[in-house]
Amino acid sequence: MITISKQYQFDFSYPSNSIPEWSTRVDRWYQLDAFSYGLTEGYWRWKNTSTNLVSPDFIILISRTASNASDLAFVESNCTSAHRFAHTLPNVRLAPLLEVMHWKGPTLCLQMSTDYLERALREAYDLPDKYHRKWVITVEPKAWEINGNSVHLFSACFFELLTK
Repeated sequence: MITISKQYQFDFSYPSNSIPEWSTRVDRWYQLDAFSYGLTEGYWRWKNTSTNLVSPDFIILISRTASNASDLAFVESNCTSAHRFAHTLPNVRLAPLLEVMHWKGPTLCLQMSTDYLERALREAYDLPDKYHRKWVITVEPKAWEINGNSVHLFSACFFELLTK
């Protein structure tokens, strides 16, 4: 049986107007897209407000839209080299968070699914018993336009699941 033992949500707007506290730990942090930034900043805040946050044994990233929007923005920027872009693949989207966590371990990336949360929870449930503590994480857009003005609001969501 799997239970959600902890849940954390971090609402944010992007781009941010301030330099994140973890910026020295991530090369080219200023090139991160909203999803990579939100995952990393959300974890940083969760870690700093939780007294008993324990690193997971396994991480499942939900990337509902893959990296299509980020890839399109890169292509439309007319950059001549990928070194000017932090990521182009959804599994790389997790790299800044893992750097900040100092964590090395197994990850899955689920993408382009309509039942993404249910599917991620099912994947977590089906993992071998040796992965006792699993995190399912995602960033969801909340608003792109308000009253005709472009506003980018997001929510980074973290679920900790324990196998009993």
